[in-house]
Amino acid sequence: MGAEHQPVSYVDLYSQHPSPAAPFSSIGSPSRELVPLTPILPPEARESDAPSQDEAPEPTLFSVLTGGLSLRDLTPRQMADVSLDLYAAGVLAYEDYELLAFQPELHPDYNDTVGALTGEPAGPDRARDYVSQWEDRLNFERRYNPQNTRLVRKTEHIVNLLLTLDGPPDGSGRPMAA
Repeated sequence: MGAEHQPVSYVDLYSQHPSPAAPFSSIGSPSRELVPLTPILPPEARESDAPSQDEAPEPTLFSVLTGGLSLRDLTPRQMADVSLDLYAAGVLAYEDYELLAFQPELHPDYNDTVGALTGEPAGPDRARDYVSQWEDRLNFERRYNPQNTRLVRKTEHIVNLLLTLDGPPDGSGRPMAA
């Protein structure tokens, strides 16, 4: 058997460190040095796109309670998990937890039922703005279902709760009272 057919061990292949001057090792494979990746930005984007300290978003009560999450950029999976955590911590009442944790897109038959009617597939990992979503829901209930005052009041309560959670962490935002 010739030398080209001799078995080579992993140790033989990777124990030889190529010198910086030689980009290829003695067996012909390229050097596997790590090179830091730095993005190349156009000159006009270098200074203008970098957020300054003054432009940093203010933390909200929700982000403080949840470790940095935002009600304005949350997936249905995250909302279901976070609402359970907030209920367990005593921040949410059970009725509020029920309304916030119920995320239809997490149901396995969503695409065959609601998705088939709306023409939009489930997006349980697509982020959305829950504050504006509940505000839209409140406007819908007030316009098309004003006779159901209990539902309108409960939706108003959830909107007020979300606006409070989306406010400053010191609680100086909107009151959480029902």
